[in-house]
Amino acid sequence: MIPVLGWLVIGVLGLFTIPVIKKVVDKFGDTPAKQLAEQGVSQNKIYDDALSFRNENQVYLKELNKKNEEKIIELEKEINKLDESILSLSEQVGKESDPAKKSQLVAQLNAVKEQKAGKVAQVRELQAQNKQREEKITATFNSLGDPMNMSRADYTAKANNFSWNSAKNWGIIALLVFGVIIVLGFIKKLLDYVMKTVKN
Repeated sequence: MIPVLGWLVIGVLGLFTIPVIKKVVDKFGDTPAKQLAEQGVSQNKIYDDALSFRNENQVYLKELNKKNEEKIIELEKEINKLDESILSLSEQVGKESDPAKKSQLVAQLNAVKEQKAGKVAQVRELQAQNKQREEKITATFNSLGDPMNMSRADYTAKANNFSWNSAKNWGIIALLVFGVIIVLGFIKKLLDYVMKTVKN
């Protein structure tokens, strides 16, 4: 009778931990809405953004990447100026006969080439960010389904639901389940000790 009571207490405590796990995962876990927010989509306008995405995919994505595109344009202008400097310095190096002046010009040329390489790397990084953002947004909106087939409330609720595809969520669940098992094991041992003491 006493071991059954211990397992019954553990079972009841286990049932109370399920809502706790859900609350923790909801608070710290991953949802499609959080994934979209990380990419610059407002959580208050998910439904409207989903409609815009469905109707004008490329226009919508271009608008989200607007800041990066403006930076890319500025960097490309700077790269063009650096190209002009490289061309000018290359011509001066070719015409210069004094070895000391020539080595200074070569040093300047190399410095300008390094600046250009840095700007080109920045452009590539921004382009990669844009591509990654577009892929994540597309995948997330596609996973939520067509907003034309759902009400605003249903679509928003679906966007805020637990994401089973998120490794982060599975990690949180595993950690919490492990913690619950440890606590329940401790409680079981405590109950066994109390029951043993009561018998004696």
